[in-house]
Amino acid sequence: MIRYYYWGHPFSNAGGFGLFGGFLTLLFWILAVYLIFFLIFSHSKKDGKEEESEDDKSPIDILKTRYAKGEINKKEFEEIKKDILKD
Repeated sequence: MIRYYYWGHPFSNAGGFGLFGGFLTLLFWILAVYLIFFLIFSHSKKDGKEEESEDDKSPIDILKTRYAKGEINKKEFEEIKKDILKD
């Protein structure tokens, strides 16, 4: 069996780094794929707009949302609105 030696030792066909060169190549590709997925998924969030959470909304906005969803009727809406605006 013929063994080829480059730079004085076997397994040096990875740029002179031996088996460590294969690990560096694998690490490079893992990081490259991670970066691609990160860039794709970080920009796909509703065109860069973050949805407003309930904590950021005012009480009137929450009340309007509940009324629009049909959770409360007009009479309840007006009563709660008076209570909120009284404070």
